[in-house]
This record gives sequence, structure tokens and C-alpha cells, in this order.
Amino acid sequence: MPRSTIAHLERPRPTFPVQGDYDGDGKTDVAIWRPTAGANAFWSLGTSSNAVTTFAFGANGDFPIANYNAH
Repeated sequence: MPRSTIAHLERPRPTFPVQGDYDGDGKTDVAIWRPTAGANAFWSLGTSSNAVTTFAFGANGDFPIANYNAH
């Protein structure tokens, strides 16, 4: 299994780890969620591609979920 290193740098508050299967490959992805005034920022490191995905989503007060369609 390949290993990855995640550096811990000083981060703005609040920032939350929100691991889950966000790319649908059946493996847990590393993800960070940062709620901010008026927007939510989300960073995900996919286990299949090792690509970092960054995007804003939802409205103020929304929370990210993963595996919403899992049985």
C-alpha cells in the first residue's frame, strides 16, 4: 500500500477533518472542511488518483457528508 504524508501547517480556524469516500472508489479519502462566512471550502485527496480537489459548496450552515448512497 502506498504511503502518503500530510504536513500539518498552521491553519485558519475553524478547520475540520471529514474523511469519507468522496470519489466513489470504495476507499476512505482524506478531506478537510472549512466553514467560512457565506461559503464552505472543501479539500479532498482522492485515494485512487492522489489528486487534490478543492471546491466551494452549499450555503452558510451546510455540512459535508460522504457515502450518502451507501447501503
